[in-house]
Amino acid sequence: MLIGTARYTALDELPHVANNLEALKKLLCEPDLWGVHEANCRIVADPAHVPDVVEAVAKAAQEAKDTLVVYYAGHGLLDEKLDLHLTLTDSQPGKVDYTAVPYQHVRKRIHESGARRKIVILDCCYSARAEMTGRSAPIIDKATISGTYLLTAAEDAALAVPGETYTAFTGELVSLLRKGLPGGPELLDLDTIYRTLREMLASRSRPLPHSQDRDQGGDLTLVRNRAVTQPDAPEARAEARHRVAAIRDARAVGRRASAAFLRRNKLPNHQLIYVRRALDRDLATVTRAVAPGALERLTRRRTFRHRGEQAVDRDVPPQIVLVLDPPGSGKTMLATQLALADEAFFCVARTADDPGVHELNEVLRDLGGKDPLDLLVETGMPLVYVVDGLDEADNPESRRAIVQLLKTLGKLNAAADRRRLLAFPVLLVFTARDDTWERWISVFEGRSVVRFKDRLARFSDEELGQALTRYSEAYQYSLVGSRTPDGTEALSVPFNLRVLSEAYEFQGPVRFGDALGENVLQQYFERRRSNIAAQGISGLTATVFMELAGDLALAAVRTPEARIPEQTALRLIAERSPRLRGNEREVLGLLIAEQLLRHDGTGALRFRYPAFIEYLVALTAVRSPGLDRLEEVTEKVAAAPEVSSAAVRRNVRSLARSMPPEVARQANTVYTTSPTYVTANLTTFRSDLGRGTVTAAEDLETIHRTIGRMSPADAWEAFFVVVAKPNGQPADRVVYAFGHAWDKNSRRPDRWRLLEKIGERRVLTDDEVVERIAGSRRPREWEVFLAWLSTYPERSAVAHRLRTSRDGDLLAVFREGGLVWDQVTGLFTLALNDQDYVEGVLFGSAAYAPTE
Repeated sequence: MLIGTARYTALDELPHVANNLEALKKLLCEPDLWGVHEANCRIVADPAHVPDVVEAVAKAAQEAKDTLVVYYAGHGLLDEKLDLHLTLTDSQPGKVDYTAVPYQHVRKRIHESGARRKIVILDCCYSARAEMTGRSAPIIDKATISGTYLLTAAEDAALAVPGETYTAFTGELVSLLRKGLPGGPELLDLDTIYRTLREMLASRSRPLPHSQDRDQGGDLTLVRNRAVTQPDAPEARAEARHRVAAIRDARAVGRRASAAFLRRNKLPNHQLIYVRRALDRDLATVTRAVAPGALERLTRRRTFRHRGEQAVDRDVPPQIVLVLDPPGSGKTMLATQLALADEAFFCVARTADDPGVHELNEVLRDLGGKDPLDLLVETGMPLVYVVDGLDEADNPESRRAIVQLLKTLGKLNAAADRRRLLAFPVLLVFTARDDTWERWISVFEGRSVVRFKDRLARFSDEELGQALTRYSEAYQYSLVGSRTPDGTEALSVPFNLRVLSEAYEFQGPVRFGDALGENVLQQYFERRRSNIAAQGISGLTATVFMELAGDLALAAVRTPEARIPEQTALRLIAERSPRLRGNEREVLGLLIAEQLLRHDGTGALRFRYPAFIEYLVALTAVRSPGLDRLEEVTEKVAAAPEVSSAAVRRNVRSLARSMPPEVARQANTVYTTSPTYVTANLTTFRSDLGRGTVTAAEDLETIHRTIGRMSPADAWEAFFVVVAKPNGQPADRVVYAFGHAWDKNSRRPDRWRLLEKIGERRVLTDDEVVERIAGSRRPREWEVFLAWLSTYPERSAVAHRLRTSRDGDLLAVFREGGLVWDQVTGLFTLALNDQDYVEGVLFGSAAYAPTE
């Protein structure tokens, strides 16, 4: 939508604007640049009335499905509140409110558009010094729309030079589109266009443009770069049209191949709520490295001191990406975004449990016929093949399919090598839960992999601001009140924000304090209870719904991979209430419609998020008489890798607060005496510590009480949780955990690692530690102990105590031990003599003669 006002009755005329509109339309319709159909590139010239602009934008916004571009050129005016207005032919500076178009009206229509990409270009004048007045936000902030890239001509007055064909800003834009950017990328993204225009205008001492991007839309491509494609001859133009058609057809094939994934996973409002993250940018970088143009087997020359100049092949870029993040962090939303993207790549997305996930060759044949490599080279675009949810496909069949997929990649690379490419232009992107990744390590071992870990787990401050805006607008509620640290921390977890938004949809103002962790799920299920009860299904009351949800959650933790066979779900519905018999499928359909359950593509059902299971089993346990089901729940959850026992315990603790005090005491007794619970979560505790999350005091208490009954491997893991500095455990508990881990792991060759941690915590000279090292017969353990002891002021006293702690002279025993004990002998002698040890010094019979 190209809008411009050239003729005015009360303002200076801008004849350049008419030229702007015609030139931009001609360029945008060129097939080698964008190829917009002329009917979809409309001009509104010299509008006289507000509806001429607003209704035209509204119509374009409603019709646009993929990309909406709104361009305006003319005078820009500010009202008394410093709000931007776009001028009409009869606009008057002193009567802005009713003779010009308030930009907020245009902004609203653009925001309401279902287009995935929204681009606003404003080539207009305004006195944009609002940020200096303290009365309002900068004009560019007022113009910004969530999900839109905004490009403006100038901070103050835009420039139209008499005698020139176009206004200053649009003139440089037209020149860039027409000639291209030498040395630039094949596809010009919005940030590249902005930076280039800024340099071009600065070199001519003209007003500088500005840009703003609420959701990192600067990565979006606008047009092709003519300096790369150079389609000047008719043959080249025909080739460009063919390339456009090939890209369009291939994208359609990719969408069809992704259809099952998108039907299963795409949220109805995905485009409205998706927030581009830093990871999106990093993935774009990795993807560009496997584009056909980047894979040409060109050599670079290097100069060697003795061999002169030689040609050296470039390294093959990684073709496998692993995205490892906690449940509910947005991995599937990322996969959905890639599948929907119209970027500089083709994409197919599938779930890891899809029976056809290994059929990469078939996808390529559908994309490009007999030789898909020709298509990828011709279009200059790689294929991104996304496999979502490895953690949900941990079974022999799926594992074989993934192995087959990786073998296919190897064969494709061999074919590309024969075509003088470094590799086949394809990128495999796998997503998985970070706490289940260990099961897949062997499959990817030895391969060149880019691993992104914990990149989606929390929104950054900037991302959270964007997310709050997008979610509140999409779900039509608003957070009010002071932003508390706890609330901010809770909502920085994408899952929490998504569930909170669903819980408060259409609610209007919501106190920020209600955004705290456990309250999110409580509010969510309260809302679901109300929705279910309103359906009028006989026998399905709010209470029955919650009981049934608990039954299904327990069924999930009892089955492999938390899958519930459909027949099992129907049986549980019938068993929950006699009045539901005969309506089982209607009830099941309602649970799916309410987004509690989903079909997983194998004929089974899954809960939409593991957190739903964790909340529901906790609720079932605390509501059972005498908490008699808590033991069962603890054991079942511990055996279910898809569910976090620690999260269940947090929910139990939260729910117990609203019950009689004895419920909380009983629950605490069960957990603090349950080795099953704590051993199931040791890996999670260590993973959380790596992300900066301290272990709950209740969990540390459980470790302390049960470590004596743990297996050697579990006691080892438990020690590293206890000794972690963020957990702040007292010295006696650290030593207690050390003693059990040391004694139980006497056969571990790396037992010395325990001493490293003990040394760091400054409890190395505790009697329990000294007693255990005195009984060691391993040189490595003594070396670590004595190296740390050298940093303690009481080193000499401890060394003398150790020297006489065994039969005979300990120093003599070390000397008689041979060469492997030389380092120990030297370190021990230094300690005896209260001498400092210089790190890195090696002792030996020829290098050091110990003195007494």
